[in-house]
Amino acid sequence: MDTPAIPPIDAEPASSGAPGGPGGNASPRRGFRAGLQTRFLLTFGIIIVGLVTATVAFVVRNQTQSLLKATRDRGISIARAIAWLSTPSLLSYNYVALGQAAYRSQTSAEIEYVVIYDKEGQIAADSREPNVFGQPPRGSADLLAHAAKEERWSYLPPSRPGGERLLEVVVPVYVEGDP
Repeated sequence: MDTPAIPPIDAEPASSGAPGGPGGNASPRRGFRAGLQTRFLLTFGIIIVGLVTATVAFVVRNQTQSLLKATRDRGISIARAIAWLSTPSLLSYNYVALGQAAYRSQTSAEIEYVVIYDKEGQIAADSREPNVFGQPPRGSADLLAHAAKEERWSYLPPSRPGGERLLEVVVPVYVEGDP
């Protein structure tokens, strides 16, 4: 007596010719299908990451601009103070006092150098080199500084790769009766 075979409980039903069945020619579908909750969480996560990234970029850009503006304002303020203190010595051609003022101004860690020119365009004081008063301008930067008619600032590129940029501030000094 033949007894029919009982298929195991977890076996797939046999069908002849159906896709995925023993007689079919296609493999069973085994792809990942995310449910609605999973899709919602992924979408929400992507939106949050995008918003946080945009906020961080905005804050960093604004902080950088604020720091650069504060540095520029401080540099202009220091240059005006040096110009104001140097005016009497410029009028009396007191090169020793101008040299001392340039050197003392440069002792602060935030000031790289100070150069003071007289009205003839000669170097009156230079904090980098003592006793250079009366020397002609040394380069195009000296000529541009002497030719300045109003306050001017610019960022200089770093002197070495990875170095800090310098803020160059030019403040001309005028006294009453000067053209």
